[in-house]
Amino acid sequence: LREAVPDVFLLTDVICGFPTETDEDWAATMALLRKYSFQGIYGSKFFSRPGTAASLMKQLPPRVVKERYRELAGFAAPNSRNEGLAGRDVRAWFSGTEEERGQTTGRTKSYTKVVVPRDDGLLGR
Repeated sequence: LREAVPDVFLLTDVICGFPTETDEDWAATMALLRKYSFQGIYGSKFFSRPGTAASLMKQLPPRVVKERYRELAGFAAPNSRNEGLAGRDVRAWFSGTEEERGQTTGRTKSYTKVVVPRDDGLLGR
């Protein structure tokens, strides 16, 4: 894929601790993350929602879910590929401000967060 589209931007979401997740499943997930260079890895812990099929399944121990989430977070942060965008000109949609930091924030089409010095004239553009 990267040969065909060198600037492709790959993101993934990982839910840690789905009730049927085995140690082997988790190892395979981490192996896949190591194999491919995702620019963004968004992780979350599984939370059971009442009325869903998963809520009726035996839940993984909270300790296991927490350990897997920590492993994922520890891998994702230093392996983010967003640093390659620093200093580059990219198109972004600005939609918010962080008043306490004096910043205007937005997102690129690949959902990378963009932060610039506060300029309310950019909002909605």
